[in-house]
Amino acid sequence: MNFARLTVSVLLLGLLGFPAMAQVAPHRAVYAITLDKVTGSNSISGASGRMILDWKDVCDGWATELDLRVRLFDPEGEELRFGTAIDTWESKDGRVLRFRVKDRSTYFPSTDFIGRAVLDKSGGGQAHYSEPIEMTIDLPKGTLFPTAHSLAVLKAGEAGETVMIAPIFDGSEEGPEALIEASAAILGPFEDEAPGFDGLAGVPYFKVNLAFYRSSEVSALPSHEASLRLYENGVVDRQLFDYGDFVLAADIVELTFHPDPGC
Repeated sequence: MNFARLTVSVLLLGLLGFPAMAQVAPHRAVYAITLDKVTGSNSISGASGRMILDWKDVCDGWATELDLRVRLFDPEGEELRFGTAIDTWESKDGRVLRFRVKDRSTYFPSTDFIGRAVLDKSGGGQAHYSEPIEMTIDLPKGTLFPTAHSLAVLKAGEAGETVMIAPIFDGSEEGPEALIEASAAILGPFEDEAPGFDGLAGVPYFKVNLAFYRSSEVSALPSHEASLRLYENGVVDRQLFDYGDFVLAADIVELTFHPDPGC
């Protein structure tokens, strides 16, 4: 399973609000990760963790820092640890993505890679990895980077559309595995009468369900799914990550809004 894949795609979905409806609010959010439910017989018995997303408007683009640490426990009490740190910069025109990833796990080899992806005017392009080895992969026409995908999904919701499907390259994995097909279902807007944080009071939200399909596989079933509550100012306060045999929840416990960068 790839926790980085799911958290990057889900959290970056909340980075842009509806341009005609709300003011985006760059922010730093801390989430507590817990086991929501078990749906398989050979699954885990417990989970804990912490996730921090820091998203900033740096004038020439959107800069994000994601730090994720998860502990899973099987029925025998054996512990599995995952740790991922991802730094990205995406140009505001959605055509350039720079990424740096560090993955750590108790059961899989550590991975560190750095890369840059560029889309041309046709909507296709290439992603080039400079470390640990030189590698270039082609990106099909219509590929979106995470923040550009966010904008497209939210524009679709604003227009009253309920489904959007597009290929995404987010840099969270090495090589072709970083390209994935995402299907988004959007419901709303809704009003939250008692949000947990002052910055969310009076801000409408949407319910977004995401299904991810690996471009390298032919399957009618998604590799993983997620659902979230996305406020129009870009904050995601609750997320559910469905891995088939179990579901993890990430609930916001700290929220800090960044000042206007004065671009």
